[in-house]
Amino acid sequence: RINHSRAGHGSVSFLPMAEADEREIRILTLEEHVNYETSLFRLQKDVTLRFKLSLTLQALDVTIKCNHPLGGASVPFQRDRYRTLEWTNPSHCWYDDSERYADVEIDHAGAFQFTVEYEKYDKGGSEMVIKLGYFVVDPTLRVTKDRTLPLDCVACLSLLSKNLGTFSGWKSKLQVAKEAGYNMVHFTPVQELGLSRSAYSISDQLMANSNFHATKLPSRRTKLVKTTSRLGDMGHVIEMEEGLKKIGDLVESIRNDWGVLSITDVVWNHMAVDSDLLKAHPEAAYNLVNSPHLRPAFALDQVLNQFSLDMAAGRLESEGVSAYIRSEGELSHLMHVLNDSVIVKARLWEYFSVDVFEMMDEFRVAIGKHADTLDSGDREELHLEVIQDPLYRRNKSTVDMNVALKMFNISKQCDDKSRIEMCCYDFKQALDNLNHTIRYGPVKDHINRAVQSIEGAIKYEFLEQHGPRREKVTSDEPLVTRYFSNLAGDAPLTDNEIESDAGHLVVAHNGWVMDADPLVNFANPDSNVYMRRELLVWGDSCKLRYGERKEDCPWLWKQMEEYTRITARLFHGFRLDNCHNTPIHVAEHLLDVARKMRPDLYVVAELFTSSEAKDNIFVNRLGINSMVREAMSAWNPHELGHLVYQYGGEPVGSFIHPHMIPLTTNVAHAIFVDATHDNKSQIEVRTAYNVLPNSALVAMACCASGSTGGYDYLVPHHVCNALFVWCADSFCQMVCLFVS
Repeated sequence: RINHSRAGHGSVSFLPMAEADEREIRILTLEEHVNYETSLFRLQKDVTLRFKLSLTLQALDVTIKCNHPLGGASVPFQRDRYRTLEWTNPSHCWYDDSERYADVEIDHAGAFQFTVEYEKYDKGGSEMVIKLGYFVVDPTLRVTKDRTLPLDCVACLSLLSKNLGTFSGWKSKLQVAKEAGYNMVHFTPVQELGLSRSAYSISDQLMANSNFHATKLPSRRTKLVKTTSRLGDMGHVIEMEEGLKKIGDLVESIRNDWGVLSITDVVWNHMAVDSDLLKAHPEAAYNLVNSPHLRPAFALDQVLNQFSLDMAAGRLESEGVSAYIRSEGELSHLMHVLNDSVIVKARLWEYFSVDVFEMMDEFRVAIGKHADTLDSGDREELHLEVIQDPLYRRNKSTVDMNVALKMFNISKQCDDKSRIEMCCYDFKQALDNLNHTIRYGPVKDHINRAVQSIEGAIKYEFLEQHGPRREKVTSDEPLVTRYFSNLAGDAPLTDNEIESDAGHLVVAHNGWVMDADPLVNFANPDSNVYMRRELLVWGDSCKLRYGERKEDCPWLWKQMEEYTRITARLFHGFRLDNCHNTPIHVAEHLLDVARKMRPDLYVVAELFTSSEAKDNIFVNRLGINSMVREAMSAWNPHELGHLVYQYGGEPVGSFIHPHMIPLTTNVAHAIFVDATHDNKSQIEVRTAYNVLPNSALVAMACCASGSTGGYDYLVPHHVCNALFVWCADSFCQMVCLFVS
């Protein structure tokens, strides 16, 4: 196996298909105290996975179930269909089955689950133990009928699709990658983009970017073309837009002509906020009707936006706040005004408070219906707590009236009318205390955190050296990026409109939360990320709301299934953009859809969890084949050397390949990149002398590698892409197109 380097991409060799021979056996010995959910086991197709039992399990009646299909590659995979594995006893002794094993013939690529079930006995009795585990099977990347590309030999170049121009010029630009020795091209999304033109803000998942067409199309959608998939579902007819069909034809052309495979990003977690599809289906986003817990955050966002508009228009100069932020002193004064005079206008505590007088009226009526009173000793264990209004309306939270009656409907040495008034007064005091605690407790904490987040965002945008160093707040470039968009227009909403059906057109933007648990959805009701302004927000995209099942948002699931199916038909692999931001059950289902269309789908993921165990959860459940690892994340040469070692594959231990090999845990396979299209130029952040050594060290690692357009050409600044057109006459006659 010959590895690649930037200087020697052309020396990458494809391995011929191995002759059909006896299957290699990988032995997984099951232990009693191992957590298999976070253990990663990688396998290749056409091997046998053999389960054996450790000493502590051999005496127990163990059952193993697995959802890998039985009967060969032609049998379709169904995630919820498990079969019980049969034990084989090589000793054939009925009294000794300690050497028994159970085999699974591996014929499918993807992610598979097994369960280990047994009854454990101790002095107190017995309990049923069920342990879950996974194994991931790598795909066969077939270049031609008799040639495959090993994962460790992948050399991938990332290109920004939106800058490739019209279809007629694509192949001459892609040929530069081929001649440079790359064997895989990564295309950013090829679908229609939103008005921001951000490469990942898709406005229509089922339509190709209109910029790829030589002439302006007369209508938003071009002609639909029927094509037949012969990859997974034999004879499955797919209807796709004409532009997407052209892309598919080109992808197959460069595979057949040059041996270059293609992958693309799939964006499942957000879409362009200006999409017509979103306006037609606002239920696909987190809005103020299906997610009323976001109403306080929207009220804060609306106040901040008005403050920004007032700054831009010069209406706050009398308070010493101008549209310019040029020093720490100006920022400090701005934050003082914002904290003391502006945020308070949102009255955020009201979304969590009770209406004291409304509750008192209800209490007064309830006393008349409940003549029983309690002595003080019977009330010691009772506590009055606020019950949050699930619709998050102002002052509509409540308390448990039964508890209130038990606590405050008490006997007093006076006439009944006076007693009731005294009870109501005591109840009012308790409600006032609860509201005070809410306002100056959790709500104040949320506001303080929001102020810190706002100040940090402003400081980065206007003052910090590594930020954009903006000078002025304008109506087009507000003080801080908005967290919400109103699809009906920019006019502010009244409190009544926020709490009405008009709120269904107010959608939450997407982004990412630093150091957050990737398995927790930050837009769910138990999260305060939006109110605390902890989201590093993408102002051009809204976060998609799938729910727990298809019935929660039928249109969105259907749209994304079709998008996934078409994309899997066109490309040989996926890069899962912002993988940690996509609900894992959604990604799991959509990858099942994709593999049904293309069984040997190559899956690359961008994943930031800061934990190998968390990484393995995603790799195991989604069947991720390669994780994007960045050489530029290394802060010094020693750390870069550590990354090369960590992702460099297994050391050579023998030139003799045994037939039976123990299956041990793996580090997630890496596609190690010298720079991604998101990174600044190496020359900008370090020095030009770093560029070639950085690439050389990346190429030393025995794993997949990648780069981005512009890096190989020593472009000294961060551009969206550096595209060259190949001229067959002379390499020196290439034309360089810098597109910003």
